[in-house]
Amino acid sequence: MNCQEVIDFLSEYLDGTLPWHRRALFWVHLRVCSDCRNYVASFRRTLVLVRSTARDVTTNQLPAIPRELLQAIQAAKR
Repeated sequence: MNCQEVIDFLSEYLDGTLPWHRRALFWVHLRVCSDCRNYVASFRRTLVLVRSTARDVTTNQLPAIPRELLQAIQAAKR
């Protein structure tokens, strides 16, 4: 496996859906490639931040949409 393939298969790897033979190749590549190890670690941290931020945002925290804007959107759809 090369660096591009690590990027291509990263989502499947993190989701746990990467077939075992590709996962083994993925691990071998990560052992020898510090750039990919750093990339995967950074991607994992990003996912943690995105997920924690998404949990913190509720619909009550979103700004209200002005009624005039909603009416204009509905009128445009007609």
